[in-house]
Amino acid sequence: MTEKKNFMNKRISVIIPNYNESSTIGRCLEAAFSSEYDNFDVIVTDDCSTDNSAEIIKEFQCCLSCNLNRYVVS
Repeated sequence: MTEKKNFMNKRISVIIPNYNESSTIGRCLEAAFSSEYDNFDVIVTDDCSTDNSAEIIKEFQCCLSCNLNRYVVS
């Protein structure tokens, strides 16, 4: 029981890479935020998507650590 309690105090990061996933990114973020575990960050990276996934990600901006790499050559 103590091990589980200690784990529940740990802060975790959920890292979601995205590239042209407008059909799934919204559901993915909704699932992450519907978790009963509340000690976590969600980090989304988007590497110059050409669909509207960046706009969908921005709808969750208040809850995210966002890294939208727009117009960056890599």
